[in-house]
Amino acid sequence: MDHTAEIVANYADRFQKRASDHLYFEFADRSYWDTKFRRERCVDPNFELSCSARLLLRDWIRTARHSPPAPLRISEGKTNVLISWRPSVSKHARTFCSMPPVAYDLEKNPIYTALKKKRRQVSGASQGTLRCIFLFDAGCSLLRHLKPTMMGTNEISGAEIIHHALRKLSVDLVCVFSPSSGNHLPYSSSPRWKVTCFDKRENMDSREYHRLNELSSRLPAPQFEGYQARSIHAQGGFHPQKSWYLGTKLTTGLTTMTISLSSRLLQDYLAGRIDKDTYEHHAFGDMKNPFEAELSGGLTIQAVKFESGGLDDDDDHIVFDLALDPGAGRIQ
Repeated sequence: MDHTAEIVANYADRFQKRASDHLYFEFADRSYWDTKFRRERCVDPNFELSCSARLLLRDWIRTARHSPPAPLRISEGKTNVLISWRPSVSKHARTFCSMPPVAYDLEKNPIYTALKKKRRQVSGASQGTLRCIFLFDAGCSLLRHLKPTMMGTNEISGAEIIHHALRKLSVDLVCVFSPSSGNHLPYSSSPRWKVTCFDKRENMDSREYHRLNELSSRLPAPQFEGYQARSIHAQGGFHPQKSWYLGTKLTTGLTTMTISLSSRLLQDYLAGRIDKDTYEHHAFGDMKNPFEAELSGGLTIQAVKFESGGLDDDDDHIVFDLALDPGAGRIQ
């Protein structure tokens, strides 16, 4: 879908600068019987704009210069897409299809494709070596719900796909790492790594995998579940210029104040990427600017130090120590 959208968007930009920033694509889906029930998105991986589609798109873009036009449908071959003009659209979230991400074939799916590709890397292992492949869930529902409780007609689960791959490919073990919340004891709302092992060897003792569990405990804790990360990525949330700021911390003494501020937030402000209002909103929320409040009370910055946020945070703290300064306060 993204490939098709990119072709249309690039052509639209030829007739109106940055027209692609307004295009939203809704792809249709179709269902049919072919020895069994199937459902697929109406999109051709080899899509190309025909001459007639180019003329339609050109006239439609020209209309958009004056007022938002009615949605335009392009239906050619396997592709059926409705294009809408919107005030603003993120490039990472401009395609949609109502068809859920399901698999109907044991081999025509992203999990089997990935295992088949990785199989080549372990196929040359020496005799007696355990050939293992790790799969990490980064928004794949087939990995998040390996054995879903409810499935549609002829749908295939992620577990079935992996078992089929173990039978057919030269792989001994597949380990699925999936960030998951609420499925652990003690209960925690923060995601943790859930490890599921699929072993070609039958009836293996659970102690066989204790090193895998130890590995998962040493990995940095996931910040999001897979579906959340995928949604954030679609909205451009992981772009290098998109910042995730640590919160501000205040510690008050009798004649002192310590303010821990996001170093990335301060750098974005100093670099001119955000204005004063945005900076104060992220740093202090509805609270009055504490630097102004303390300076009015005669406290000035006496020391500054750096405090690492650690591997799990894409940010650090800059810590300001303020203390009473006779030269800054009012003469009593």
